[in-house]
Amino acid sequence: MSKKGKTPWITYNGKDIADSQMCIEYLKDKRNLQVDDHLSREEKAVARAIRCLTEENLYWTMCYETFVKNPKSLDLLLKDIFSRPKIFVFKNLVGRLVKKELHGHGIGRHSDTEIWSIGKGDLTALSEFLGDKNYMFGDNASDIDCTVFGMLSMAVWQMKGSRHEAYIHQNLPNLVAYCERMKESFWRDWSQRCRGAGYVQDDLKMYSF
Repeated sequence: MSKKGKTPWITYNGKDIADSQMCIEYLKDKRNLQVDDHLSREEKAVARAIRCLTEENLYWTMCYETFVKNPKSLDLLLKDIFSRPKIFVFKNLVGRLVKKELHGHGIGRHSDTEIWSIGKGDLTALSEFLGDKNYMFGDNASDIDCTVFGMLSMAVWQMKGSRHEAYIHQNLPNLVAYCERMKESFWRDWSQRCRGAGYVQDDLKMYSF
């Protein structure tokens, strides 16, 4: 965890930056990256709304699905990182923390059916907005595509046996194609990087590339 107790985070030139959007904004400023210059003010406003839907709504339904509804999926996800005892401890400790945060957020106070209805609705909304476009706002990727891809890639490839995975693959083929397109366009070494990831004892930082 970062000093703020949030993930993900980065360390850039010795400075820790927490929260994905804070990281993005910090890097854009430091590297003078103008990734959204092709968007109108209205499109930027819509992008902000999509980010809130993705990070503050869909994300929590995915946390519920992974840590409460289907915690066994973590066995497959973590088997190459932790031993069985560590996986057991991880699932129990993090599971309790996630349940507490879900309740604090508010979404955890709903029934299982209601939570899935929210997640399903969010996925459908993203699919409808994307339509047959290459990226969220046309032929050029923007900041929001990083946010959406980061979330959807988990549902498409990592949440094995989840309702999110099944619903996307069975009903929202444009989101699957979108994830494949993003991966091919910006992470052509995806497989090599994933295979090359390894666990290191480094102050709770789990991956080294």
